[in-house]
Amino acid sequence: MHNQIPGVFAALLYLCGLLLFLEWLYPIQQVTDTSNLTIFIFYALVCFVISLLRFPGWLSVLLKGAGLLFVIHRLFYETALLNPLWLKAFGDQVFYNLQIFYSQQWYAFSPEFRSLLFLVLIWLMSYLIHYWFVYVKRILLFVIMTFVYLSVLDVFQLTTVLWQLSARLSFHFWHWA
Repeated sequence: MHNQIPGVFAALLYLCGLLLFLEWLYPIQQVTDTSNLTIFIFYALVCFVISLLRFPGWLSVLLKGAGLLFVIHRLFYETALLNPLWLKAFGDQVFYNLQIFYSQQWYAFSPEFRSLLFLVLIWLMSYLIHYWFVYVKRILLFVIMTFVYLSVLDVFQLTTVLWQLSARLSFHFWHWA
């Protein structure tokens, strides 16, 4: 059994992990052609809350999967949420894009499939950050990776994150002191 830390402290650490992860999401809108970052942040918050509340595995998968389908529907489909036609159309898109994946034509992915992959990445990161911060207690690696990511974005002037980097650096030095 893993050596867990107390619940309130774990929640605070996990909240700090969420804030660091949001620093990864904010520049996405400027670097890519993402037009609706708010819904991805909402999904990240849902995934982090589900992981924090430690639902059973099957319920966690069910809730995060339902959230994923809700986001895909909200972004790309006009029909009612419970209408099975959009699920069939989305399934066809996934099947088509898997063929593209196996033929290694990455540039030809549809927006629905790219969003699906990004949402799965958010889902996995919510679990991974929970595991790093609460169970393994290896926070420094993620903090360093965040600084490197923000530094690369700033150096190549993809975004203006120098103020974010200095604020995060001073916060973490204060936290470790």
